[in-house]
Amino acid sequence: MRYIYSNVLRNIEDGTEIIFRKNIGSLWMNRMWYAENWLREQEARRLDPENIERPESKWVFERFFNVEVKVVIDSQAPLVGTGRLPDWLRNLTRGREGSMVALDTYRDNLYLWRCIAVYQGSRVDRCERAAKGMAKSYFNLAETPSDVKKRSLDQLDKVERHVNKGEAFSNWLGIRVFEPEQAVDGEVIWYYRRSPPEKLKKILK
Repeated sequence: MRYIYSNVLRNIEDGTEIIFRKNIGSLWMNRMWYAENWLREQEARRLDPENIERPESKWVFERFFNVEVKVVIDSQAPLVGTGRLPDWLRNLTRGREGSMVALDTYRDNLYLWRCIAVYQGSRVDRCERAAKGMAKSYFNLAETPSDVKKRSLDQLDKVERHVNKGEAFSNWLGIRVFEPEQAVDGEVIWYYRRSPPEKLKKILK
């Protein structure tokens, strides 16, 4: 299931309004009561003034705008990984060294850990060991895993806490998530899905 909602935010400096969209995905579910409880939790979180997200402090909440719920029905287990990026997205990595790295050629669920490993300095073609080491530590496993469970957006807070454990505050990592969509005219639109704590300076996008 995906719970998608939008709020109208207003800029306190010039009065400009924007639509700020939030997209929350659930784990795979096999019980109706679980789906009902999950939806109820998302609705309560959306309506709680303490949970209204903004790109930065100069934007304030103006009004609620829209809510969508999308459901994917599948009797099979979820596919491992998500496959290769579409060409229009993969092409963004060409000729723009350092701005975007594609890690979509693997068929496992270690992509989050590979992203963190590369951000921390591992080479794209040699990030496997570091990624598996972080996953082993996070899941508290006795042996190095060949694959792990997927992480959802609402679990990234826990991932950040684990990665930052024992680090000086200046080295703490935050994870910012964007989702791309190709418009009819070919333009790539990036939706802002998840913001790390504002106090963090080292940001993985």
